[in-house]
Amino acid sequence: PLAVGFDAGGHLAYIEYLLELHALPTAAYGFSTYHPPLFYVLTGAWVELFGADAGTGAGRVVYRSLPFASGLANLWLTSSVARRLWPGQGLKPSLAIAAAGLLPMNLYMSAYVSNEPMLAAWVSAALALATAILFAQRIRVVAVISLTGLLGAALLTKFTALGVAPVIAFFVALRYWWLDGRSPGRALALFAAMAAGVAAIAGWFYLRNWMLFGDPLV
Repeated sequence: PLAVGFDAGGHLAYIEYLLELHALPTAAYGFSTYHPPLFYVLTGAWVELFGADAGTGAGRVVYRSLPFASGLANLWLTSSVARRLWPGQGLKPSLAIAAAGLLPMNLYMSAYVSNEPMLAAWVSAALALATAILFAQRIRVVAVISLTGLLGAALLTKFTALGVAPVIAFFVALRYWWLDGRSPGRALALFAAMAAGVAAIAGWFYLRNWMLFGDPLV
């Protein structure tokens, strides 16, 4: 049943609210409705696209397909990073891929309706792109814009992205200073630009919480 899984009932209630009312709930509505909305909006749109019925086997597949795809994305992105870190080697990338593919939490969460796998996929993608930026001969604007979009998507999926997004942006800016020979001010400006871009993507949700509840992380 779809309600089986870590907090699956709360996640399903969020999706059903979107499907019925076509509006975002607030944190006061239900157990899981404090979460940022991206996973739920995408899942709701996916369910509507296929006209999925949660009571059927096919419907259950549709509801769980985005978490499942996110789990596969974690595996693929780990492979991408591992091959970049150890080019021309076989054993180390294989061990990294095996660790990602057999990680119990990734296997478990990817089987159920949850925003956790999608958050992990956004963060994995951001880490993969940041790794590419750190290894590149120079920082490309399109790469920085793409990384900013990934971090914004992560912050629109779950609060815990706040623990890693500033760290990723910090090291990209640090590379701009240490490896590219730019001034600390230019590196700080790059970090600030990324932060502003992330705020433009995800900041409205945190502002909404602050206006409604006096707490952006309610």
